[in-house]
Amino acid sequence: MGDLRSAVNFVLSSLGEYERIANEVERETSEWARLKLAKMCYRRRDFELVRGILEPFMGKFSSENRKLQALYILRKMDIERGESIYSNF
Repeated sequence: MGDLRSAVNFVLSSLGEYERIANEVERETSEWARLKLAKMCYRRRDFELVRGILEPFMGKFSSENRKLQALYILRKMDIERGESIYSNF
C-alpha cells in the first residue's frame, strides 16, 4: 500500500504544480485525472486517500458534471463505511 500512496502523492503534487501553469484545456485534463485517481483508490478501498484527493478540490471543478461525479464517489464511500449522508445537517 505504501507504493500506491507514494505514487498518489507524487501525482497529486504534480497536478498541483501543473494546475498553476495550465490553461483551460489542461485544467480539464487535470480534473479528469484527479477523478480517475480517486476512482482507482476507491476500488482499492483506500477511503482516506479518496477523501484527500477529492475534498480539497470540491470548489474548484470547472464543470458541474465533474463536481457531481466527485460528490457521488464521496457519498458512495460514506454509505459503504456506514456513515449517514445526513450527518452534516
